[in-house]
This record gives sequence, structure tokens and C-alpha cells, in this order.
Amino acid sequence: MTFRLALTNVNPDATEQTISAYIKDKDSTIEHSSVEDNSTEGWPTKRFIVTFQQSDFTKVTSADFWPEAIFFRQWFAAKPKMRSTTTDHGK
Repeated sequence: MTFRLALTNVNPDATEQTISAYIKDKDSTIEHSSVEDNSTEGWPTKRFIVTFQQSDFTKVTSADFWPEAIFFRQWFAAKPKMRSTTTDHGK
């Protein structure tokens, strides 16, 4: 089982490879299956979504795992919008 973690306020020069290398250097026992650049154009910092094994949740959500300036929180995909069953009928 996996979970996703959003990292925000990341240096604008960081890449997916930078994040992967940081995780490996910090704790080589932690496995992550993907790092996605989810940054918004025009923002001065970057955002990444990292997928981890559920067994590493406590490690990667501890306050001392990430650099002080990095903010993190669990990331949940947006739920699909439900289609409306009513129609406007031109009103």
C-alpha cells in the first residue's frame, strides 16, 4: 500500500532527481515509487508529489526528515465531480 506526500516551498532549481537523491541520502531504507513535479507556473518555489510505501509514513512525516524550509502534508487526489442529474431547461 502507498500514500502520497506533497512537498511545497521547494527550491526552484530542484528536480525530480534532486528529491530522489535527498530521500536516498537521508535514509536509504525508504523506498519511493515516484516523484512528480506538480509546480504551478509563475510561483517562485516548486511543489513535488512523492509516492511512498505506507510502511515509511512515520519516517517521512517526522518534522526532522525534511529541511526546515520545506512544508509537507499528505496528498489526496481530487475526487471526481459528480454529474448533475438535473437539467437547466433554459431557465
